[in-house]
Amino acid sequence: MADKTKVTEQYYAPPPDLGGWESFRIFLWNSETGQFLGRTGSSWAKILLFYVIFYACLVGFFAGLLAVFYQTLDMKVPKWQLDSSIIGSNPGLGFRPTPETSNVESTLIYYRANDKGSVLKWAKVIDEFLHTYRRKGSGSGEVPGAENRVACSFNSGPLGDKQVCDVPVDDFSPCTPANQYNYEQGAPCVFLKLNKIFNWKPKLYNTTDDLPGNMPEDLKQHIKSTSGKNEANMVWVSCEGENPADVENIGPIQYIPRRGFPAYYYPFTNKDGYLSPLVAVLFEKPRTGVLINIECKAWAKNIFYDRYERRGSVHFELMVDRGFGCDVTTGAMALQKRTIKIIVITVITLLIIGALLGILLGLLLRSDKVALEVWPRGADGSKEPKIAYKVSDNSSYLPWVRRINDTLSEYNKIRTGSNAGKLVKCDYNTKISPDQVCDVDINLFFPCTAANKYNYQNGKPCVFLKLNKVSNWKPNPYNTTDSLPATMPLDLKQAIKPKSGQLDMNEVWVSCEGVSEADKNNIGSMQYIPSPAHGFPSYYFPYTKEPYLSPLVVVMFENPALDTAINVVCKAWAKNIVEGGEQVAARFQLKVDS
Repeated sequence: MADKTKVTEQYYAPPPDLGGWESFRIFLWNSETGQFLGRTGSSWAKILLFYVIFYACLVGFFAGLLAVFYQTLDMKVPKWQLDSSIIGSNPGLGFRPTPETSNVESTLIYYRANDKGSVLKWAKVIDEFLHTYRRKGSGSGEVPGAENRVACSFNSGPLGDKQVCDVPVDDFSPCTPANQYNYEQGAPCVFLKLNKIFNWKPKLYNTTDDLPGNMPEDLKQHIKSTSGKNEANMVWVSCEGENPADVENIGPIQYIPRRGFPAYYYPFTNKDGYLSPLVAVLFEKPRTGVLINIECKAWAKNIFYDRYERRGSVHFELMVDRGFGCDVTTGAMALQKRTIKIIVITVITLLIIGALLGILLGLLLRSDKVALEVWPRGADGSKEPKIAYKVSDNSSYLPWVRRINDTLSEYNKIRTGSNAGKLVKCDYNTKISPDQVCDVDINLFFPCTAANKYNYQNGKPCVFLKLNKVSNWKPNPYNTTDSLPATMPLDLKQAIKPKSGQLDMNEVWVSCEGVSEADKNNIGSMQYIPSPAHGFPSYYFPYTKEPYLSPLVVVMFENPALDTAINVVCKAWAKNIVEGGEQVAARFQLKVDS
């Protein structure tokens, strides 16, 4: 009894440790269990059966959905039409031949009339386009429904249920394949067609009562000649150069077989064998060697024109070249005349653009703020120059002398030129006429003259100050001691005090001093020239015309500390040239080496 109730002891044995290749071999085929890729034959059969049934149900489900969906569609009639559809109700205008498909953005028709290969290239493109129009039968290889095409005219009766109007492209002489579509004659044909829009019917301009104002005059005259006739029931076509030069170069144009698309081709209802009507535009004498921009438009009351979006129109370029053919002389002369014309137009255009840019830059760069300027400027044109030189070395100070000479030469040109008669010597009691200006006599600036090298050779350099030109600006001077600002230097206040209430108080005062305490100690004494002036007299203002001489104040530094860089700030003082709470100022550095 004890043996029956005894629990059999079981032990876990780890799987044998197999190598990588041995494990993979057993995974492929396990001979002990009969498993292939980890599954037995029955397991593989079950899972394959499951997926066959699963995918069959999926296919059946989607097939049923598609069947229901196709029941809602008519393969001949679109569900959404005209304005309800994506393409809308405004047909586009297309042209043939078009350039190679590798360059889809190009609309240029370019060829050499005397090059057979160049001509045949475009003729082949047109042949391929018109191939459908020439297939008339219903046999093997023919277009389905080609047998439905019948000849139509403006006097034809209604078409049958399956009938469509034929387009007799072989009657478009001289735009025929036998003539290579007239490309060899240098008078190429370009074919136009309207895009197909289901059930679209044109609203025609068949009378002269409501013609649009932008319709070309020659087309208006053509409509007038056909008004009241069946031939007036057309979607009219016009082609013209886009720009004045293109209008001149495009030459006369023919429209073949008629100037538009007859109304009996519409509406398009997707009948088998339907052909879009064509108009062949024959450019009789386009100027050779010239790129011509051409725009063609379709005219109907329900065709709306928009050049930007190319609605109701098409754009292409035409360039006919004759290379080295028989018209070389004529072509060269025409090209030479055109080249001269282009050069003249370009030069005139550039001059006008330059003048406009000059005026614009003058307005943009014109300063409306009064500023104090320091001369001489630095070698790099810096407005805050570092004037450093050695007294004993004339090569170090002569560049500064030359820069001052260059500045004052502008004064000399006016004082000795054709405008010298307009200059008058001014003071506070002088009244000048509107065509006169006050003179600035630079010879009164002694010893700061060119003959003395502006005192640079004596270690007492002269620095010239002037205000920039601001049109119609008048100074509001500090002309009494009551209103002098607290920040004005004491020496300038002392110079103004004796003149209080006098006419020569009406000046834009000038002061110069060191920036730091050390600079103030090193700057030494200064003299303002012409003496006894201490600024710019107000009778020089306002600046309203040319010629004009800006007044100058020369500051001579009589004994600056040698071998020391001195930072100097000069200020102009008037009530209406305060900037940021302070008077306008000019800064520079002065260093005189022994």
